[in-house]
Amino acid sequence: MAKMATFVQNADEMAAAYQALYGKEWTTDELAVADASGIVPEDAGYLWLKKVTYNGVVVLDDGDMVDAAFAGLELPEGEEPGFGWTGYSSVEATEEGELNMAPCFGMEPVMGIFKTSFLGIANNAPHPNAAKLFIRFILSDVGLAPWTEWGTYPAAEGLTVFEGNLPLAELLPQVWEMDPIFDWENVSKVRDFWAASLLVAP
Repeated sequence: MAKMATFVQNADEMAAAYQALYGKEWTTDELAVADASGIVPEDAGYLWLKKVTYNGVVVLDDGDMVDAAFAGLELPEGEEPGFGWTGYSSVEATEEGELNMAPCFGMEPVMGIFKTSFLGIANNAPHPNAAKLFIRFILSDVGLAPWTEWGTYPAAEGLTVFEGNLPLAELLPQVWEMDPIFDWENVSKVRDFWAASLLVAP
């Protein structure tokens, strides 16, 4: 749900994309009004969430299920499966002949959401210095090797980036970065809006 909150955080860009696509303000959209739940989208980000629920959205448990439903090789040839939201790392399965998908590079306003993972030491950890050594190891080419794959970029400068990945300098302008503080402060509200929209969607 935190990824969904990113659309709300970037509502201005969503509004500009709406204007570019439809040639009018998002506030004129037929769904930019109160529905049976009584909720009105506050901005273009919330409007997008509502429009997704009104488009026959299918919510699946994880990326593997999305991959199978939207990019599986058993899908009938010529059938348009729709749009599935999955990880950049799924490109690997396509390279290995298990899926038929590709990232939507160039999509407006963005083609994806960039999520940062953090390494931390638990409060009152019994061996904090050992944890520090482990973190130092993980932030090396050898330590990061198991995660050097499609869609993963090292946080520390100077580490090897997976050969097939789009260069980070080219990727970042095409994605929104998740903001943990914004997500923490807004995710409950976004979740409630999403759930209410799902309940009243036709």
